[in-house]
Amino acid sequence: MKFSLLNRKTYDTERGRTTESNAIYDLLIDKLVGAFEPNYDRSENFLHLLREPPHPENILYRQGVLKDFLNNPQLMDDLRESFKSYDDMRRDWQELRSAMGTYSSLKTTAEFISNTLSHFSAVRELTERYELQSEGLNALKAWLLETSNDSAIRELSEICALWTRDNIADYEWQLNARLSETLRLDSVSVSSVAELTETSLLKRIFTKKTDYGAFDLGEFHSGEAHTMLSGAIDEVYFALTTIAGALYEIFRGLSAELDFYVTASNFTEYLRKRDMAVVFPDIVSSGIKITEVYDPLLITEGLSKEQIVSNDFKLGETSNLIIRGENAAGKTSFLRAVGISVIFASAGLPVCAGSANIACFRAVFTQFSKAETLSALDEAGRFEQEVRELSGIVHGELANSLIILNETFQSTSYSEASSAIVKILQRIERAGARWIFVTHLSPLLNAPPSSSSVAVMESYSLRSE
Repeated sequence: MKFSLLNRKTYDTERGRTTESNAIYDLLIDKLVGAFEPNYDRSENFLHLLREPPHPENILYRQGVLKDFLNNPQLMDDLRESFKSYDDMRRDWQELRSAMGTYSSLKTTAEFISNTLSHFSAVRELTERYELQSEGLNALKAWLLETSNDSAIRELSEICALWTRDNIADYEWQLNARLSETLRLDSVSVSSVAELTETSLLKRIFTKKTDYGAFDLGEFHSGEAHTMLSGAIDEVYFALTTIAGALYEIFRGLSAELDFYVTASNFTEYLRKRDMAVVFPDIVSSGIKITEVYDPLLITEGLSKEQIVSNDFKLGETSNLIIRGENAAGKTSFLRAVGISVIFASAGLPVCAGSANIACFRAVFTQFSKAETLSALDEAGRFEQEVRELSGIVHGELANSLIILNETFQSTSYSEASSAIVKILQRIERAGARWIFVTHLSPLLNAPPSSSSVAVMESYSLRSE
């Protein structure tokens, strides 16, 4: 795809790991998305994009496009339908030409190109109806305008308009033939079907001048004439097929990108209809500062605005954070609210808060205790599972990532758990990652897990019902 409404810059494959599925499921983002996006394919596409490593420029690029679509929802709907028909048109072209002879395939390909160019014109007229602010949509509008004024595109349209007759007998053909020294036919190309101008940029595709002169097909046996004409048509068909593929490639995948914005719009409207705060975050160089952040999962559980409690959160430029306290104090819900905000911000989405300044983390990794699914008799199994999950996190590229741990090793004795988790947090910090750890392990306060600043938030400081 040469044009994108999602990415201003293409992703560098060396940027690092993506946000893993554990984070999506631990934070219950899949459940949240299912509440506001009923379409399974769009939901899966949305979750897939949430896992991609973000680029700061792409975050702002997406924010701008989404703001335009939120202000002009009809434009988003019209573009989505338009580019879905664009994909359908290509699929029909491929199916039809695969079952046809050469000339019929040539005719079908020419029709596909004509329809593609007509599609470009229709989308240009659509975008010109709106005052757009985003870089992405304005770039689309500018490209379509430039294309409409391109002489090569106009000429291509004229060439495709030639192939409207039912069979080759309806045309007068002039061919260029190249013969070997033994007068065997080496190659043949179309000189003209209709007159083409000398200044034609595409003339070289359809005309090859030789030093061997012109031949009247009438001088040849009909079989040889048919061979020459078939070869010439094959060459034209190949040229148009190459052009058709290149034209489609310009906007390949754009319909899937627009599906992302449909789901993003559904998310925003889902919150606005319930009078919940939602804001586009400012992307900063480091740290996190969010005011009145809340857990959107509580909405899916039937809680009203009045029942949902918001809190403030801050993670300094160099600090990590321990959140400790008693059970049922709202620690997990608060942690989930922060994690969802970071992941959504990295995808260019608004967050559930009054205001937000959020750094662009390369990835988000989580380890949430599964105490709710394992009984007291399963403590050994739970510990082994937690060790496996943590091992999968720490044995990889962690630089500029955010690690969120919720009650990790809670089934182990205080002294053993504290010693183990301190070593893990030290390793995470040495790798260049930041961490937030919800725990009841009080010994951690007496044994700082790192040399950097470690902030402590007590659960009683959280606003609760």
